[in-house]
Amino acid sequence: MEKVIKKWLLTISFMLQGMGILWAQGVQFTTAVSSTQVGVGEPFRVQFTINNASNISGFQAPAFRGFEILSRSQSQSTSMINGKVSQSVTFEFILQANAQGRYTIAGAKARIDGDQMQSNPISVSVEKGYANSNNNQSRNNPAPQAPNPFGFAPPALQRQLQSQPGILRNGESPMEKIKKNVFVKVNVDKTNVYAGQQITATYKLFTRLPTSSQVTKVPSFTGFSSHDIKLSYPIQPSVEDVNGIPFKVFIIRKTMLFPLQSGTLELDPAEVDNTVRLYTVERQKTNSSDPFEDIMNDPFFKSAIGNDPFFQQAFGGSDVTYHDYDYNTSSPPVMIHVKPLPEAGKPADFTGAVGNYTINASVDKTKLSASDAATLKVTISGTGNISLLSAPQVDLSSDFDNYTPTITDKINANSNPYGGSRTFTYVLMPKVAGNFTIPPVKFAYFDPAKEEYKTIETSAFTLDVTPGGNKNGNSINYTPEGNNVLQPIRNGRLVWSKAGLLGFGTWWYWLLLIIPLVILVLLYLLKRRNDSLQSNTVLLKNKRANRIALKRLSQANQFLQQNKPKEFYNEVSQAVWGYLCDKFDIPYAELSKQKAQEKLFEKQVNGHTPEKLFELLDNCEVALYAGSEGHEQMKTTYRDAVTVITHLEEQFKKS
Repeated sequence: MEKVIKKWLLTISFMLQGMGILWAQGVQFTTAVSSTQVGVGEPFRVQFTINNASNISGFQAPAFRGFEILSRSQSQSTSMINGKVSQSVTFEFILQANAQGRYTIAGAKARIDGDQMQSNPISVSVEKGYANSNNNQSRNNPAPQAPNPFGFAPPALQRQLQSQPGILRNGESPMEKIKKNVFVKVNVDKTNVYAGQQITATYKLFTRLPTSSQVTKVPSFTGFSSHDIKLSYPIQPSVEDVNGIPFKVFIIRKTMLFPLQSGTLELDPAEVDNTVRLYTVERQKTNSSDPFEDIMNDPFFKSAIGNDPFFQQAFGGSDVTYHDYDYNTSSPPVMIHVKPLPEAGKPADFTGAVGNYTINASVDKTKLSASDAATLKVTISGTGNISLLSAPQVDLSSDFDNYTPTITDKINANSNPYGGSRTFTYVLMPKVAGNFTIPPVKFAYFDPAKEEYKTIETSAFTLDVTPGGNKNGNSINYTPEGNNVLQPIRNGRLVWSKAGLLGFGTWWYWLLLIIPLVILVLLYLLKRRNDSLQSNTVLLKNKRANRIALKRLSQANQFLQQNKPKEFYNEVSQAVWGYLCDKFDIPYAELSKQKAQEKLFEKQVNGHTPEKLFELLDNCEVALYAGSEGHEQMKTTYRDAVTVITHLEEQFKKS
């Protein structure tokens, strides 16, 4: 009894040590062996393990003088904790001693997170014919092979072994077994939606086998606007039944999608590389009257903690052997059927918003002077693709200067459904004094739940504008006196009059007479052009597209200087997509890469510009949802965006 208790205490001690290693936060590079005492010709295992590293390269194993290398393998797992990618890599060698003696295995070398590091050396004693008692007993008294591969075990344990999927039975194909027990699926909450309506896609890894997995390809979601839901790390598996069989399930990506076009869209697959471990029975268990030995020799007890070399050193060999198999799997395609928004009942001011929203507005002042400015804030809140909402139209009279509103987003990033608020800030600059009414600001959207259009509006505001001073030289006196009184330019006679240069009929006389007329004609033509642009919104958007895009890129540059990657890439993406929308007169919700390609072809935009354009958009999308590669990449993206829009503008002018 005392012996059993000591073994349990020793087991718990090793388990706690293993957990301590697992929870350590710093980089660890360690060397371990399955046994420090081996016999001549007896295979044993050496493992070099790197934990909690972000970047590993240049691994160099030691020379292993005095040993023969029988096999080598490598296993790797990658995780993300608090936004930091961490790798755990194990390099394993099976060695065999050639002669007696005491040998020191030098540490391995590797470049880890930019620093050259070396693991600890370890000593191994090689003795003549040494083996642990279990191995000797197994060699000297081999038991006959039973028809049942688990016949060495008691009946209860046999049933347990037979029910475990990680055991590879005689005649079973490893890859067929893995295919049935490791796979990736994508679950979507809806497959029939309207354009702009949210879909939630969840990519899951299902497994019943010991698996180390790494996502090697993330979906690009072509034709969708996407927003990832942040997952907590480390990922905790859940259990789901598939055809009555329980699987461990790991969520590898959860994304809220908004289709940007109608038609049938395919969700791109996620690809996962797996290293799957399968166990096979190597030898039979000897008879033992010690109940603790039954537990210790349970291969599933060993599969949980027996891979720790320190544990193996303390308790000897295993009744099972294992092999690691590389297996790549991907999720099957999923088709989403996207209906166009209905034409019936569509409001004239509808700009493509889909979801469920409320609106409110406020002004910072209701009394101001003609030389001052008021600020109108319009906030749209609710659920839907908030980040793609267009600014609502504010109907101002010609007595106000109109400026493009600035936009501020407050997104509930991890809420599902996606939502938050977008605030549009308008600067209202009165030209003259008087009492003015800012009419209600209206916003139209499509409610997919009720399948109908809705229009919401703010309350109206009254502004009392008093005459203002000409503090900046911009205010003009429009009083009759100010218009009719001509002030003398200078007193006394002109020095030129002696030469008769300004006399009636001279060329100077006619020139000074014609110039004001030419200026008046130019001003008239300019006013007509501006009036035409104002009445033709399509032409107006086309003309202003370049200026608005460059203004957004200026905002992106500020995010670049502040080192805010997400805001930067979002602003660049919005600038480019907004530019294309204005140039092609296509609502944001209906524009896609395919449609943009067609329009570029119609406009005869060729060369490398279209290729650079879509490469830029892809880079922004990857950076937004898979993480930025650094500040230098942000600088390159900014330069590419300015270059692409400039080249597009030049080619549009030629077409």
